[in-house]
Amino acid sequence: MKMRNLLVFGLALVIPALPALADDFLPPEWRDGDRTVVAKWGFGTALSPAPADYFVSVPSGLVRPNATITPAPSASWLSTWEGRTGVWPLSGEIEIPFPNFTDGDQKDVYIQLTWWEAVCGPGPTVTIQVPDKLPVNATLRFNDNLGGGWYHSIYTGIIIPNPNMETIRISGDIYMDQVVIDTICPEPGTMFLLGLGALGTLIRRRRKA
Repeated sequence: MKMRNLLVFGLALVIPALPALADDFLPPEWRDGDRTVVAKWGFGTALSPAPADYFVSVPSGLVRPNATITPAPSASWLSTWEGRTGVWPLSGEIEIPFPNFTDGDQKDVYIQLTWWEAVCGPGPTVTIQVPDKLPVNATLRFNDNLGGGWYHSIYTGIIIPNPNMETIRISGDIYMDQVVIDTICPEPGTMFLLGLGALGTLIRRRRKA
């Protein structure tokens, strides 16, 4: 099977940046660089589909993505839950068709979630689906216990070749508070230069703080 036909998942380097949402703890180092996109949801209303609260593409021109939320049966949006505001109870899913630049060899995807564990279980499942291909699970790279049943998790992926768009789905028996998605279409020749070291360093520093 040729590499260009594979959907492969990996990790991007990260450094701290000033967050627009409270739990945008570990954004990727390439945020706001060339050929990047960032979208953030705080779910401050019951609107579904919900446009991203914050959205930037570089260069500009991509369409702001919407998140369609399918909550648990007989459940609905919560204005407050366990010390947080704007929370969706899931055993359904959040579906986000995500925009893309059309050139390049690959696309790196970096997802931060803030969620509450409804029952003891595996936590969120995050999949990324390219048109005409089966969905593939993103890779859980970091899971931090924030206290009070809340967690902050990071999932990552690399899509090869770079598609026109992909759909990100988040599911699980959880309560979802925030979603932050970063993507980049790296310049050709940089596709295997991303590594794990920077994220590990930042996690250690944060846990010592």
